[in-house]
Amino acid sequence: MEKPAGVSRVHVKLWGGGGGGQGGGQGGGSGGYCEGIITVTGDVSAAVGNGGTAGVGSGVSGGNGGNSSFSSLIANGGTGGGLSGSNGGGASGGSLSVAGQNGQTFSNNSSGGNAPLGGGVGGFGGLEGINGNGMINGSFPGGGGGGGYSGSGSSGGTGAPGVVIVYY
Repeated sequence: MEKPAGVSRVHVKLWGGGGGGQGGGQGGGSGGYCEGIITVTGDVSAAVGNGGTAGVGSGVSGGNGGNSSFSSLIANGGTGGGLSGSNGGGASGGSLSVAGQNGQTFSNNSSGGNAPLGGGVGGFGGLEGINGNGMINGSFPGGGGGGGYSGSGSSGGTGAPGVVIVYY
């Protein structure tokens, strides 16, 4: 990001991308959240994490969410839903750094998992697939995708992308 003339400090909020939901199983983890005030002396590198891909078909794991960063602030993406579970992304470098929440674990072979609220501030997760229906995608920013309904082997939901907001 190019530094605007006359600006020496910026307030930054960022979320990592949410993990994708497992097909016929577990929801993806939500991205982490980080916030802080950064001193800038020149141009700063920034990255926005992508949302994780959905697991397509019964038992197929979802993809991991991408990391978001701005200077020394990092919000990691959540991991995709799968057989070994899913984890919320961590965060570091800010005056406020909050890990995202894990996706809900698949249970009782009757419905998929869902990704709960994540990222500390925002990052709503998608709902599980119910009664043979597919999942619901994670909501912006950084929410994990819901797991697909196990009985039909439906696809999981995609994770929501991360975001970087800069105030100056």
